[in-house]
Amino acid sequence: MLIAIDTSTAWCGVALYDPAERRLLEERSWRSGADHARQLLAEIDAAVRAQGLSARDLTGVGVAIGPGTFNGVRVAVATAKLLAQALAIPAVGVETLELYALPWRGSGLLVRPIIGAARGEVGTALWRAGRQLERLEATRLASLDELLVAPPEPTLFVGELEPAWRERLAGLGPCARLAEPDQAVRRAGSLAVRAAERLAAGRADPIDALEPLYLRPPHITQPRR
Repeated sequence: MLIAIDTSTAWCGVALYDPAERRLLEERSWRSGADHARQLLAEIDAAVRAQGLSARDLTGVGVAIGPGTFNGVRVAVATAKLLAQALAIPAVGVETLELYALPWRGSGLLVRPIIGAARGEVGTALWRAGRQLERLEATRLASLDELLVAPPEPTLFVGELEPAWRERLAGLGPCARLAEPDQAVRRAGSLAVRAAERLAAGRADPIDALEPLYLRPPHITQPRR
């Protein structure tokens, strides 16, 4: 049984997936605010117990590695590493922005996720959602003015889109497609399926090398003397 965990932003998720039967057994989504550390372990425990399982039944762990908030990404990655080490199970990290594109596989659309990154910037990347996802652009920081321009071909904008962003996106012409709020969020189930695919292909991450993906160094100030 594979467990997937994602606390990249205020929007969090946990899922349980049976790779042998290719069946999603449990999926939980909630808004945590900044309380990731306290809520995540409780949600993991509740998901496992709801299926009549225990930690001993877990055979792999998938984790969203960012970008996202500094604390949110750190909590998920640290928890995944602890589970992998304690249970001697493999772990695999998946970029958070990729999770927004995964549900659109087979659509043929370009998919551009956008998440806030402070300082007037956003995190973004670009995929073509054919039968397989094809990455067209590396994960990066960008300004909204750079991104909110009329795309040359049908492009789906997804992510935690602010109301003001949605208003601007709606005016970008016929090739700009805007996911509905229920379609624009990340799903822990998508993370679970992607992680299971990579584990089946022998692409587990060394636990020591599993690290958060930050688009800029965390803001750290000197402690007061």
